Amino acid sequence: MSKFLLIIHIVFGSLNLICGTLNMCLKKGDKRHALIGKWFVISMLISAISAIVITFIRPNFFLLLIGIFSLYLTVVGFLYIRKNPSIKAIKLAAMTMLLAGLAFIAFGLYVLQKNSFGIVPIVFGIIGIALAIGDFKATSQSKNERLLRHIQRMSAAYISTCTAFLVVNISLPDYIPAFIPWLLPTAIITPLIFKWSRHYTVRKQV
Repeated sequence: MSKFLLIIHIVFGSLNLICGTLNMCLKKGDKRHALIGKWFVISMLISAISAIVITFIRPNFFLLLIGIFSLYLTVVGFLYIRKNPSIKAIKLAAMTMLLAGLAFIAFGLYVLQKNSFGIVPIVFGIIGIALAIGDFKATSQSKNERLLRHIQRMSAAYISTCTAFLVVNISLPDYIPAFIPWLLPTAIITPLIFKWSRHYTVRKQV
């Protein structure tokens, strides 16, 4: 069963990477972007859920949290792009992410006593909590605000896909700290997220 789930996870994880990369390169908001985006959401949901199920068969607390994080980013990112997103559903997802973020940080602090890899879950936890807090404040139905949050969360979901690909497929020399490949996609893509976000800055109502 776990082998079958792993195959499903790998297949749809590869589809995530392809669709996400295409949408990063294509013009945002056109029909191609929307179509590829739907496939990205579907494949991301399947790969994240399969990863979570695998952790129950083969216990791995860190990967469980990664799966929850990826699932949260995808679901909330998708909800924000809908015409009438459910604020209750978004806040429920945010509450789940908030708890997962605290677990990330606690786990990271524990690991940090042994090695520097503990930096990874701490960083992921901080990012997750920051996004979750933003979702708790998401009471506006402003199109710009929803689009901004959609871009941020879907881009973060793409980062998680790139991270998984890098960690699994790239072997680095022993002298490079283990946390580097886990945080490299975040360091590279996050500035791009800020750049795209500037185009959809939410104007505060007077």
